[in-house]
Amino acid sequence: MNKVCFWVLLLTVLAACSTDGGGFEMGDDLIDTDSRVYMTDTFSVSLATVQIDSLRASSLESAMIGRYNDPYSGEVNLKHFFNVDYTSMSKDAIFDSITVKLSYSGYSIGDTTNTTELSVYRLDQELDIFDDPNIATDYNYNTTKFPYSTSNIVGSHRFTPRPYLDSLEFRLDDNLGKEIHDWVIENETAEDNADRFRRLLKGFVIEQTGGEKVLLGFDNSSADKIQIRIYTHQRGLDYKEEEYDFNRSSENTNYSQVDIDRAGSTFENLKSQREEVASSQTDGLALIQGGAGVMTRIHFPSIDNIFAIPNSSMIRAELVLVPDTYTNDRKNLPASLNFYVTDKRNNFFTGNILLNSDSEYLTAYLTRDFIKSEYYYAVDITNYMLGQMADNSYDVENGLAVAFSPNNMYSAADVLYLTDKNKSGTMKTKLNLYFLYNE
Repeated sequence: MNKVCFWVLLLTVLAACSTDGGGFEMGDDLIDTDSRVYMTDTFSVSLATVQIDSLRASSLESAMIGRYNDPYSGEVNLKHFFNVDYTSMSKDAIFDSITVKLSYSGYSIGDTTNTTELSVYRLDQELDIFDDPNIATDYNYNTTKFPYSTSNIVGSHRFTPRPYLDSLEFRLDDNLGKEIHDWVIENETAEDNADRFRRLLKGFVIEQTGGEKVLLGFDNSSADKIQIRIYTHQRGLDYKEEEYDFNRSSENTNYSQVDIDRAGSTFENLKSQREEVASSQTDGLALIQGGAGVMTRIHFPSIDNIFAIPNSSMIRAELVLVPDTYTNDRKNLPASLNFYVTDKRNNFFTGNILLNSDSEYLTAYLTRDFIKSEYYYAVDITNYMLGQMADNSYDVENGLAVAFSPNNMYSAADVLYLTDKNKSGTMKTKLNLYFLYNE
C-alpha cells in the first residue's frame, strides 16, 4: 500500500475510532494537552496451521490410548508403549494368572457408552530412549516407532469404558505370565537381573483394535499407575494368595505414539513442519490439536505500515482470536490459550513460551457473551510487538504461535478451530492497536 495513501486512510479511521483511551486514564500533568490516544483495527491478521514434526511424549503425567475421528482434521490413533521394572517373587509362589492394570485419568474423547476393544502386543525391540542427534535425546516423541508384530499379541479386552472409575484391569496370556514367573524365580540371585529382565521382556504396546472409536486417558503420574500384575498362591498349611506388581519402567521410556490420517479432510495438506497451511486453503480455518503437535501461526501482513505513521507511538497491542462457530463445540471451548515464539522453520520448544511483564505465561482467556452469541480470546501482546519492532522493522521470519498450555499440548488431544474470516457472529479475528498521537 502507498504509505501516503495509507496515512490518509489511517487518519480517517483514527478520527472515527477516537476513544477515551481504551481504559487509559490521562491527565494534563502526564502528557501534552495536544496528545490523544487512538485505536485502530485496520491492520490485518492472517492465520496458518503448523504441524510440529516431533512433540515430546514420554516423561508425562498421562497416557493416551484409542482412536477418534474429526470430520475436519482426520482420524487420530494413539498407542501407548511401556516396559516394566523387575520385581522379586517368593520361590514358593505358584502362578495363577497375569493382568495389565491401567489407572484412569478421567479424560476421554468420544462415546464411552458403547463397547471398545484394547489389545496388548509384545515388542520385538527393547523399548529405550529414542536416539536422534537432531533433537534432545532424553525423551521419546509422539512420532517415535518401535517394531512389533500383531502375531505377538498377549491379550485383548472388550469392555465399556468407565473413565470415572479408578482403574481398568484385564487378563493377559497365561504363557506370558508363566514365562515371567519362571524367569524371576530362576534368576532371583543372578547378577544384573533387573537389566536382564528388561532385555527379556523388551516392552509392550497397547492400542485400540475394535469396537467404538474412543480415546481414553490414563494416569501416568507415578510408576505404579501402569502395571503388569501376577497373581499367585502358595500350597500347604500356610496357603495364601499373593500379588506381584511389575510397575512401568522408572526410566521414563513409556510414551504415547500418534498416527494421523488426514486424507480427504480439510487439513489433508498438513504434512510438513516447514510447510504451513494458510487459512485461505482451509476455508478460513486454523487448527490447534493437542497430542498431535498442531499449532496456529499468526501473521500480521500489513504491520510494516505502522512505521509510516508520523507523530505517533504505539502504546498497546491487543490480539483478538475467534473460535469458529460451526466446527467447535461451544460448550467445550478451552478456557485459555498460550503463546509461543517460533522461527521460519516453525521449530517448537516449550521453553519458547511467551511470558508477560510479570514473568507469567502470556495467556488469552475465553470471553463468552451469551446475549450476542459471541465467543473470543483476547490478550495483550504489547511487549511482544514492541520487542519485535525495536529496530523500526518487523521481522516476518519470526513467528508468533498460539496453542494449548504445555501440559495440554503434550497430554491431551483436544481440538480447536480458529477463524480469520468474519463468519462467526459479529466478532472477527483482529489486532487492536492503540497509539499516542501528538498533534
